[in-house]
Amino acid sequence: TNTSSDCGTVIHHKQSKKSSVSTPDSNKGASFGEIAISSFQDIGEILQNYGLSKESSEIIIASWKPATRQQYWTYFKRWLLFCSEREINSFKATELNVLEFLTSLYEIGLGYSAINTARSMLSSFMSVNQEKTVGQWPLVKRFLKGIFNLKPSLPRYQRTWDVEVVLKYLKT
Repeated sequence: TNTSSDCGTVIHHKQSKKSSVSTPDSNKGASFGEIAISSFQDIGEILQNYGLSKESSEIIIASWKPATRQQYWTYFKRWLLFCSEREINSFKATELNVLEFLTSLYEIGLGYSAINTARSMLSSFMSVNQEKTVGQWPLVKRFLKGIFNLKPSLPRYQRTWDVEVVLKYLKT
């Protein structure tokens, strides 16, 4: 797998028995040929390789609003790279795989909000193959609580308006 952080592309190369894009029947990679993942539209090709029709995959891709796609995209690329390096099926990973991925994000300095976004992204992709979404897995819930305690989100604003002063100003 090649990644290029400047153009945001993850490329999965066809290999004899390994590829970071994998079939739903295995926990290890399987070859689908070369698929350049540079946007959410390219994920549609992966979904089609799982057996979905083009129309179904397009509808699934449309389920994420542009802002959500943009927010999830960074973590999706990181997830694909993480899975590729470990030969993990990116759509059928285990709870332990997910915890290791989230830990890797924590270790590079990301806080609760960013890690929770990555968890949410994983929930939206992996809930199809699991009884519960990633965010409902007991150890993932406990892990996020730990992250919140170790590295809580900072307040959005350093200063806030005193409502009394604003109301006084509006009355004059």
